Amino acid sequence: MVKSILLRDMGGLYVLACIPGSAQVEPRKVRQQFNCRRMTCADATQVEEITGFQLGTVAPLALKSSIPVVFDKALASNKTINISSGTRMAGLMLSFEQLASLIDPIFADITRTT
Repeated sequence: MVKSILLRDMGGLYVLACIPGSAQVEPRKVRQQFNCRRMTCADATQVEEITGFQLGTVAPLALKSSIPVVFDKALASNKTINISSGTRMAGLMLSFEQLASLIDPIFADITRTT
């Protein structure tokens, strides 16, 4: 399962961070990709305004706004992955290659290390 987490910098830049379901995003690593000073998780209102999805149902496809999407490098090790379908009732399974070709994300190490 892929978690899609909307992050926001102090200047209003939004970035969708996609990470393995068992991992945690490291905002510091995401902000380094964009030379931002600080990045935090967007609130529920911002998530819906920017993505068009309710909190907990964000998919990296069909976003309401054109924003950068960053995939953690670990996602590439999966042949197939599950993403949200935009509803809490179902997910979508597709090949990693298909998803990456539809989104053309930035690839980076963006998860926390324990």
